Amino acid sequence: MSSAAAPDPVRVRRSLLRWFGREGRSFFWRDPEVGPSMTPFQVLLLEFLLWKTNAARSEGVIRGIVDGFPGPEAVLRRSVAELEELLQPLGLFRRRAACLDRFSRQLVEDFDGELPTDARSLQTLNGIGQYAARATACLLAGSRLMPVDANTSRIFGRLFDEEGPPVRTPGQAWDERMEPFVPKREPKRFLWATMDLSAAFCRPREPRCGECPVRRECGVGRRSG
Repeated sequence: MSSAAAPDPVRVRRSLLRWFGREGRSFFWRDPEVGPSMTPFQVLLLEFLLWKTNAARSEGVIRGIVDGFPGPEAVLRRSVAELEELLQPLGLFRRRAACLDRFSRQLVEDFDGELPTDARSLQTLNGIGQYAARATACLLAGSRLMPVDANTSRIFGRLFDEEGPPVRTPGQAWDERMEPFVPKREPKRFLWATMDLSAAFCRPREPRCGECPVRRECGVGRRSG
């Protein structure tokens, strides 16, 4: 672990959200009119479809799929072969179609078609992993338990000036470390801001530390500047 000063959560949060307010990417699910009109199932479906997907290139395809399935019952009216055809443009379509069919069936049979909004229950659904479950809980219920993937792990590793493999399965210590950074109001904006920070500046290779909005609080950013 680095001996560098720890980042100030309040300063990181303020700088990141201020930048996001000016430069954040625009997607249909972030639209203040479209996003709230999505059903809980559509929010889960969105996060499921975004897995291993380039959001910018696939937004149109994703919107068409999301609009067509307001609830799990609509999915079950399609055969798996039909789902595969719909999902083919996103890649991994056979795996995605099988998972979509399974968790939709599970919601109908075990949850009466109603979507739970806590991450633990969401993660019991077939094909829904930690990231999608936590992201959905954040968007639907304001959960401050942030989803963790290679991008999130990289951002926080660099903030604390630590090196190591990316965190895939967050434990209590990791969640406790992240908690002070996440705002109590609209944590979804912090979630989206970290995604956009990774895409714009905190890249795996050749990060743009000199232009990063949180560089003054980042251990790697201070060394690079």
